[in-house]
Amino acid sequence: MPRPTPPPPRRALILAAGLGTRLRPLTWKTPKPLMTVWGEPLIDHAIRLLSSFGVTEFAVNLHWRSEALLNHLARRWPAIDFRLSREEQILGTGGALLPLRDFLESEEPFWVFNADVLASFDGAALLQQHRQRKALATLWLTDSSGPRTVEVSPDGQITSFRSPQSGSRGTWTFTGVHLISGGIYRYLNPEVPSGIVEAYERALTAGERVTGATLADTWWADGGTPAAILQIHRDIRRRHQAHLPGGQYYNPVLDKDGRACVAPTAVCAPDASLDDCVIGADARIAAGVELRHCIVGAGVSVAHNAANAVLARPSDFEDPRLAAALQTLGWSDAHTTAEALAARGSDRAFFLLSTIGARTILAG
Repeated sequence: MPRPTPPPPRRALILAAGLGTRLRPLTWKTPKPLMTVWGEPLIDHAIRLLSSFGVTEFAVNLHWRSEALLNHLARRWPAIDFRLSREEQILGTGGALLPLRDFLESEEPFWVFNADVLASFDGAALLQQHRQRKALATLWLTDSSGPRTVEVSPDGQITSFRSPQSGSRGTWTFTGVHLISGGIYRYLNPEVPSGIVEAYERALTAGERVTGATLADTWWADGGTPAAILQIHRDIRRRHQAHLPGGQYYNPVLDKDGRACVAPTAVCAPDASLDDCVIGADARIAAGVELRHCIVGAGVSVAHNAANAVLARPSDFEDPRLAAALQTLGWSDAHTTAEALAARGSDRAFFLLSTIGARTILAG
């Protein structure tokens, strides 16, 4: 009589403690997992995907702006009793597992999922490879994008995480999505911060099976930068139109003329021109304004043209120099747009401040 198929893993850890420095100023007050893609926070996309795989128990590690994330989880997912791991210092992708040993370590594997990842793939197929190979860990790999630093043998065993020929044929990117068995705790570094890749390398040296899974009909993206956020919105719209994986994240209600994702509570003047933009909640785009390749943060009022920019309120930067400048100029935070400008050959920071009928550059 055949043995019954074991149930899918019930537990998952979503890594959500990162500072989101590459997304600032958008993440000064908002943790990166609450950045939205087609109107839904990244962490909600992750929870929904993992739930579709059979996950019912979630752990989330927290550090930056943890209260905002806690409030969101309680409000948006009241039926889930999250196991929360507050990190006074960031423990790293490996160290994050240490405080959760009693929750994660068991005979069944558990998922680990980076909160800034958007993905579409067959979790059952990855789980099947994990079980067939009797692996300590199975990492979902892709060769479609990313740094491609991972090398894999013909039988799926990872042979290197630091390929000297990164990006070449036969190299892969680790997506930040993996299935791990409880035995990983033998290889975690108790000194933090520590990375999970280093634990995997120790496991490989000890002869463990750490394998890479490549799957058909998938999509993966890392939303770690403003450029990546814009690209993800483009890709999802295109994939929806072509009926490809990833297209399910598209929200037609938010799509303005096929050119921009506009939050429901944002207000754009009828003659405002938006091209390849993401407009946040409660933003205001004035008449005649032209925006190209821009992200407009929540609550920002924009009265001037801009291109290739992240537009925020001065207070979003939490920089006292901006507050002092507004006081000197007599401008209000609510009606001023701030844009961090590229460095100009020195250590000084430069900001473009704009309000109705006026703009100035602040050097600090």
